[in-house]
Amino acid sequence: MPETLDKRIDLIVNCLAAFSSVFVIAHLLGLFFIDAMVFFSILLSVFFIIEYLPDIAKPNLKPYQKVISVLLMLGGIAPHIYLIPHIARIRVLFGAVWTTADVVFGTIAVFSAFVWTKRRFGWGMPIIAMVFCAYVLLAHLLPPSLFGRAYFGYGRFISFLFSDTAMYGSLMSIAFRIIFLYMLFGAFLNISGAGEYMIDASLALAGKYRGGPAKVVVISSALLGTINGSAVANVATTGPITIPMMKRTGYSPEFAGAIEAAASTGGQLLPPIMGAAAFVMAEFMGVSYATVVLAALIPSLLYFLAIFLQVDMIAAKNGLQGAPPEELPDKKAVLRRLYMLLPIVALIYFLMIARYTVSRAGLYAILVAIVVSWFSKDTRMGPRKIFEALAHGAKDCVGLFAVIMLAGVIIGAVTGSGFATRFSSVVLSLADGSMIITAILTAAICIILGLGLPTTAAYIITAAIALPALIRTGVSPMSAHMFVLYYAVLANITPPISPAIFAGANIAGASPTKTSIEAVKLASVAYLIPFFFLFNPSLLLGEGNVIDTIQAVFTAVLGCFILAITLQGVTFRGNALPGAVRIIWVAATVGLLYPHSIANVAGLLLLALGTFLLLKSK
Repeated sequence: MPETLDKRIDLIVNCLAAFSSVFVIAHLLGLFFIDAMVFFSILLSVFFIIEYLPDIAKPNLKPYQKVISVLLMLGGIAPHIYLIPHIARIRVLFGAVWTTADVVFGTIAVFSAFVWTKRRFGWGMPIIAMVFCAYVLLAHLLPPSLFGRAYFGYGRFISFLFSDTAMYGSLMSIAFRIIFLYMLFGAFLNISGAGEYMIDASLALAGKYRGGPAKVVVISSALLGTINGSAVANVATTGPITIPMMKRTGYSPEFAGAIEAAASTGGQLLPPIMGAAAFVMAEFMGVSYATVVLAALIPSLLYFLAIFLQVDMIAAKNGLQGAPPEELPDKKAVLRRLYMLLPIVALIYFLMIARYTVSRAGLYAILVAIVVSWFSKDTRMGPRKIFEALAHGAKDCVGLFAVIMLAGVIIGAVTGSGFATRFSSVVLSLADGSMIITAILTAAICIILGLGLPTTAAYIITAAIALPALIRTGVSPMSAHMFVLYYAVLANITPPISPAIFAGANIAGASPTKTSIEAVKLASVAYLIPFFFLFNPSLLLGEGNVIDTIQAVFTAVLGCFILAITLQGVTFRGNALPGAVRIIWVAATVGLLYPHSIANVAGLLLLALGTFLLLKSK
């Protein structure tokens, strides 16, 4: 009987999830017209059912826990049922006038968002949201010089949040129009076999070379990470395949976990999708998608170049070989299946050449993924697989929308109270006009705010809170947005709380502390480059003149080579690097990576000096 109940509930959940996907697609295609808040209310109600209904069939939950799950499910649905007939009034009054019922159901909605997010992602984001809510309600007790402000009032605050200016505003619209659609695209890619093909193609490309399995991880996790939208989820998905493979060829558990975590994290920064952050950034900045992708391209490639080279250095130092021939796929078979990449190629074409809207391009890319799957009987997507992809994509989004709801609370608190302006003033005051100190403070804040969150959610929150301080220092908007995105994403591998590291270390059976140290070394270029393009945006295509960009790219690539050698302490032949040379080349790396002529010349001179000493020592 319990097994039967479990199967029935699983079927109900999958049907509701597939319905959600079809509902979103039909709305985006314009097959029906519905008020945006009604649309959000229906889908969020369905998501609450998907989230809590399976608890009923869990044998390890006690009866009272199942009752609590049912109450939380009903509590999540009730505000949205209440909202539908009152939308017009709530929208017009804009939080200025409210009823007791508005406050009661608004409180339930906010509480549901807190519990839902904590259930999915732990206490990090709920605590941040609690701090901002407490600020709105208690800031009138603070001195004006310390973030003080006029009293907001509980009723006014809740009614403000429970409207399309906060929880159900532009952020929710972006989530359903863009993030949901591209997570659905990722589900179709995986079920069509494209995800598996990317791993096979990476194995065929790099698997036989020294340290080949680790190089495969760098390539495959980059390709899958850009689609996935969560570094932790990417580690959990690809890690069980790639980490044991690395360990079998001689990589230590710490290195294996670190390489997977660093590569999966970098995938969030890699075009064309950047975990959907590219589309959200374009919306926020009011620029084209192509502008964002071009700006992100060079820094992300430098990130993976630095990791790839360090992986090679580790292999050289430890005498590691490639994967055994029996583990490598046939290259001809891989080439024959090159068409599996057509959905991604088509997406780039639709977005950058045909210049379709983001939603239209995503829908067409999903259609291409289905058609491409028909090229082989092994991957062919029939009704069952299409249903599976529709359901899987929506279920992947459920946790994300918990974060989106709570992000709406945070952004409502920040914008409604004017906190962002006050916060940026305090940061600038602490920095005493110094751009470098402002950038350091902003980076630290982004890492704290981005802990454990999916890429787009981390970017959205950090952009709302930390971005204004950078903008006020006079840096270009693109540099500032990229800066906060990088550090929000790097929260995944930055000690002491580094969720992608814990995921990778757990799979590898390694020490999280040691794994974290190795991951930070691997990703070190990502900690440096945002500061460099903040002060000189030549590394961002479209932000500087052609000559400056060419110079910046040439010296940065050279800097990545030297960085890999100095961090791992060996030459490409596996010989130990003398200590004096290593110190000189550390300084050379900074000079080469920084996009400025004087710094580049100094870096080249130091590189030449280190090279002379290295040759002399032989």
